[in-house]
Amino acid sequence: MDGMHQFTSTLENFDGTSSASGHIEIPPTPTIGQCYISMYFDETDPNISQLTFDSCEFIDDDGIQRTQQIDDIAFVRNKMVRVDYTIAVLDGKASFIINLFFWPRVF
Repeated sequence: MDGMHQFTSTLENFDGTSSASGHIEIPPTPTIGQCYISMYFDETDPNISQLTFDSCEFIDDDGIQRTQQIDDIAFVRNKMVRVDYTIAVLDGKASFIINLFFWPRVF
């Protein structure tokens, strides 16, 4: 492994639904990404929290920047330059973690 980046944050709304999206940009790097809800709290049952990667951008073998739809909690991509994510919370609070692991090459 050549390194990693970790991003953490929290979203809360105790009176309905909230969602937020964001992105992380890096130089072209072989990357394995994972995201997960690390903690949630609810005042009503059930609390619904959802976190997902939406898409990533990467440089293909011809040097062209491309977009790949992900809609999952993990991905693997050579020469990744950007990843987009969305978190949603219903009647509660959720903390989340995004890990990006950098490697010499991924498949």
